[in-house]
Amino acid sequence: LSRSGVLSTNAHKTIYVVTPEFNSNGQMIFRDNLKPEIYGKNVLLLLASATTGKTVRNSIECIEYYGGILQGISAIFSAVDSINGHRIALFRGDDIPNYEAFTHSDCPMCKEGKPVEALVNGYGYSEI
Repeated sequence: LSRSGVLSTNAHKTIYVVTPEFNSNGQMIFRDNLKPEIYGKNVLLLLASATTGKTVRNSIECIEYYGGILQGISAIFSAVDSINGHRIALFRGDDIPNYEAFTHSDCPMCKEGKPVEALVNGYGYSEI
C-alpha cells in the first residue's frame, strides 16, 4: 500500500491508521490533529465484523463528513454483502452454517422470552 508506482498515488509512502472517537450523541468524530489524515485521502475502512451494516453506514458518513474518499471496506466477517455499492468481507453469512441476525424486535428467542446468555464483542465473551 505504501509503495509509489503506477497503481499507487502514495508518493510520500505514508499510511495513516486512525480510529474515530464517539461523541455524547454516539457520532464518530476525529479531533483536529487527525483531520489532515482523513481530508482528501483515499480511505480503506477496516472492521472486525459487520452484522447489520449500521456501523459501516455510520463510518461512511463520518469519512465523507471529514472529506475522506472511501476506496474500500474490509471486514473479517459480514452478514451484509455490500453497502452503498461497496462489497464487504472476507467471510460472509453463507460461510457460517445456520448464522442468523435479527433486530431485537424480530428476534424469535426474545419473542419466546428466552434471556440473553452472553455477550460477545471484540474484547471477548461475557456470560450474563
